[in-house]
Amino acid sequence: MKKKTFLIVLAISLMFTINGAYAEVLQGPVWENTQVTNLGTIGDGSTIFLGMNDLGQIVGVATIDSTDIMFHPFLWENGQLRDMSDVAGEFSMFLDINNNGQIVGTDRNSRVFLLENGQMTDLGNLGALSASPYAMNDNGQIAGAAKVSMGEGKTEYHAFLWENGQIRDLGTLGGNYSHASDINNKGQVVGYSYMPDGQSHAFLWENGKMNDLGTLGGLSSSAIAINDKGQVIGNVKMPDGKYIAFLWENDQMTALDIPGSSYTRVSDINNLGQIIGTSNYNGDRVVLWENGNMRDLGGASGEYDILGQINDQGQITYDIMKIRTGNTTENSFLIKLLPEGLFEY
Repeated sequence: MKKKTFLIVLAISLMFTINGAYAEVLQGPVWENTQVTNLGTIGDGSTIFLGMNDLGQIVGVATIDSTDIMFHPFLWENGQLRDMSDVAGEFSMFLDINNNGQIVGTDRNSRVFLLENGQMTDLGNLGALSASPYAMNDNGQIAGAAKVSMGEGKTEYHAFLWENGQIRDLGTLGGNYSHASDINNKGQVVGYSYMPDGQSHAFLWENGKMNDLGTLGGLSSSAIAINDKGQVIGNVKMPDGKYIAFLWENDQMTALDIPGSSYTRVSDINNLGQIIGTSNYNGDRVVLWENGNMRDLGGASGEYDILGQINDQGQITYDIMKIRTGNTTENSFLIKLLPEGLFEY
């Protein structure tokens, strides 16, 4: 129930000016029956959350100001945002944190490291040609994508599982690429893999086998997160270009579609089965599914809600941005859901 890989790429790209467009920080939303915390910034720069545990500790990457081109890893806890560049170095990124407080990240040379009790351990490339970690469970198992040799000078990127100092190539569903997005505390890994026809399918890896979860009749699918109950969430692109979300459990994939929307996407699920996502059924909305019901948590058209994670305490991390001309600024927020909590802008 951790990292959403596409969010990492999109969030980081939006921290910097592209063709004159930038992400404007919106002032904190008005909430009813909720608690909202602005995670703040380092200086006058931007912050992007990338990982959160059940203790409410949050890690990510930040810039100091609009002219800063260096990444600064940060740890947010007890209401304080700390620049961790003195420990991990500038241009480093904290990617995930587990419930033991272990942090996995990468440095300026794309080497993987583990930070525990203030001590850095260099994991190198995890035994691959290169590796990008995206999720870590409470057992210290790490999942992500790694560049592997296929012989005769050929290389491919495959989903991997790293444990006990060894990397395991999880293979593919017949194509030449796979990517792990999340891992739960049972060591089950989810992500997506290319098929022989080049389309991507969501997968669940367990007991040494990569299983195709299907596409609900769509063109492609990807699994985003898995909780400790083995519930998997992800997204599907349909033949008409529409995006819908899914929940997979007990060998069944169920659509999480909302009438009137052209896209509905999910980004995380906790061990209570609460699912967080976005939909444009009534403008861009933040939505929460629980107990088979969908709750509208608000939103406004023209905004980019880059959702992150929901932990078992009902805390949600998210970034909210609006595209316009100028320089780049952005903040992250921590939300505590209370019964029947709603918000509006």
